[in-house]
Amino acid sequence: PPLGGTPNEYKLYLQVFPITGYETINYKIKYYKNDQLIYTQDALGSWDTGVENIILQNNDENETNTVYFEVECDQEFIFDATLQQVIIV
Repeated sequence: PPLGGTPNEYKLYLQVFPITGYETINYKIKYYKNDQLIYTQDALGSWDTGVENIILQNNDENETNTVYFEVECDQEFIFDATLQQVIIV
C-alpha cells in the first residue's frame, strides 16, 4: 500500500504475443478467479487485456484470491505472455 494507505483495488493485465508464424491462429483467453470462470475472450494475433474490469481485490485488505489464465486453442499455438498486477490507489 502506498504511504501506509490501503489501495483501492488491484487489477490484472495479461498480454499474449504469438511467435512468428502463429500470428493468424485464433485462440481463446479464459480468466479464472477462485476456480470460477470469470471472463472469456476470443483473440487473434497479439492480445492485451486492456480491460479495466479484471479486478483482483477491491479495497479489502483481508481478501485473498487465487487467479489464473488459460490460453485455449484447437491447434498448435506457440506464444509468449506477460501478466501484471497493478495497484490502483
